[in-house]
Amino acid sequence: MEQEIVETEYFTLHTLCDGVFAAIAKPGQGAWSNAGIIDLGDELLVFDSLSTPSAGEELRRQAESLTSFSRSLPSL
Repeated sequence: MEQEIVETEYFTLHTLCDGVFAAIAKPGQGAWSNAGIIDLGDELLVFDSLSTPSAGEELRRQAESLTSFSRSLPSL
């Protein structure tokens, strides 16, 4: 599998393997630590410690675009 990298304002999103993504914070950009997304098939696990609502919203947008869970995640 080729590693996909997505650059956002707050973090760089790396594909680690099928359905597993790491969001590595960009220092000084509103995300103070790392986060991740795991597609479990019938569930989606998003762990977010980015520390700002705007970075969390961007993580949600990325989770929806990378998985089949768009429009099914609860609002923040």
